[in-house]
Amino acid sequence: MRGVLIQVDARDPDTLAIVTLRMASVDDSRVCHLNDTVWWPVISKLPKLAYDLFSGAFDGKVETPTSDVVFQLAP
Repeated sequence: MRGVLIQVDARDPDTLAIVTLRMASVDDSRVCHLNDTVWWPVISKLPKLAYDLFSGAFDGKVETPTSDVVFQLAP
């Protein structure tokens, strides 16, 4: 089974320290301990990436891609 890994680097609003969140889509030790790093198996719905390549205005502009991901707060 293939696993999907997502890393989000954010800032703590109180201390402004960088906080790294690592999420995995499968509960498999080969994935959740990849490169000696802990990836929490919390992704419940795989992300989908969408591009809007045509705005209808024939202006040649491509919109910013959008994505969504569903994850749990606890493994």
